[in-house]
Amino acid sequence: MCGRYASTARRADLLEQFQLDGDNADELKDPDYNVAPTKTAPVVIARAPSDGPRDADAVRQLRLFKWGLVPFWAKDSKIGNRMVNARSETVDEKPAYKAAFKSRRCLIPVDAFYEWFETDKISEKTKKPLKQPFAFRPTDGSSLALAGLYEVWKDKSLAEDDPAALLWSYTILTTTATDEIGRIHDRIPMAIAPDDWEQWLDPTVKDPADVKALMGPPTGLEIYAVSTAVNDVRRNNGPYPLDPLQRGSGYRRYHRAALEALADRGAAISIGEAAGIIGRSRTAVRDLIAAGELRSSSNATFPVFRRDVERYAESHPQPEIVPGN
Repeated sequence: MCGRYASTARRADLLEQFQLDGDNADELKDPDYNVAPTKTAPVVIARAPSDGPRDADAVRQLRLFKWGLVPFWAKDSKIGNRMVNARSETVDEKPAYKAAFKSRRCLIPVDAFYEWFETDKISEKTKKPLKQPFAFRPTDGSSLALAGLYEVWKDKSLAEDDPAALLWSYTILTTTATDEIGRIHDRIPMAIAPDDWEQWLDPTVKDPADVKALMGPPTGLEIYAVSTAVNDVRRNNGPYPLDPLQRGSGYRRYHRAALEALADRGAAISIGEAAGIIGRSRTAVRDLIAAGELRSSSNATFPVFRRDVERYAESHPQPEIVPGN
């Protein structure tokens, strides 16, 4: 699934990226590094202007919608809390999504998304497996355009002319994870390539097979462990949720547990993960690879052999980071 992501692009950048007219774009909030369900976030849609004729052509727009799709037929909006993701494999069959899939598709601008890996370690407090969060973001620093659907729900308890009577909401489409991401989580959000944006947004394109052919898992992602601070969306909405996990107070408890469990799924890890283990920057890891001190894998996403990194960390210990010092 996709249950958390970062949306930090400026309004001007989104207008340029998605070729939007500022007159058809909402004012955005501050950058959000920890977007969670029920929050409002930017989405791109193509829809006829509300003040134009009914047969007017669809216009590309940038709007702020609530994450968690509420079907137009729902009795109340609470159902949206469970509708943050839709399976792409069956989206054209499910009553909650099939109408939106035909003509109310959208793009969700995302700088990175987070997934949680369930480790073999058990929490002493909850008695449940500890989970290590990972960030997934394009290696070239670009933004992703995730595949989504949107709906308009009317609150019949409010007056027709009350602006609050209409709730605009969205969901993110997912699919089975690729081999690299499947090591961490079994689902991944779907993305739409720039060349396919126009057709994806076009409400006149309705054939399910044609629409599904436009979707695909995102590629060229950098994957690395991040601090469990990202778990608390109320107190951790700043740039640091995207920072690679550094060796410190949380390292042994979470990051090591995740890597030990990941060892059963593959022998290589990302540059970011290697940096977290040895307590160095990613540049330093690349320098070690170039110097032959760490062997390089042919996998672009997981390019460093885990065992080499762990041996290096053991022979080159770094001082623990003590908060406040």
